Amino acid sequence: MILSKAMRKSLTECTTVSDRLITARLNTRLQMFTIVHFYAHTNAGATEEEEAFCDLLEVTLHHVKESDIVILLGDLNAKIGDDNLGLKNVMGRHGLGTRNENGNMFIDLCVNYNLAILVINQLNAQIIVL
Repeated sequence: MILSKAMRKSLTECTTVSDRLITARLNTRLQMFTIVHFYAHTNAGATEEEEAFCDLLEVTLHHVKESDIVILLGDLNAKIGDDNLGLKNVMGRHGLGTRNENGNMFIDLCVNYNLAILVINQLNAQIIVL
């Protein structure tokens, strides 16, 4: 994880959870932030490894203090699709692609931890807040 000098001063805790998962806790003027940075297996990965990663990600999120603002940052190799029926609070109306298994897992994770998905459209560098 690379942080600017200003962000390094705010860093209160940094934990390497695994070779695919790291957390950083930052003390800001507003409140504490916890960044969970990850790199997931592809959908073609071994099922046991995928499940172990998902379990570890869930355990990591479970240990984040409820008062912290949580930012998940990384690559889940997830496609969430554009079907937002019953999921507008999680993915808004800007989903991309056709939903895959990692997309299902990501949506479930967001529902369970009251998170919203932000999509970065790499084709024209737009950031879409959902």
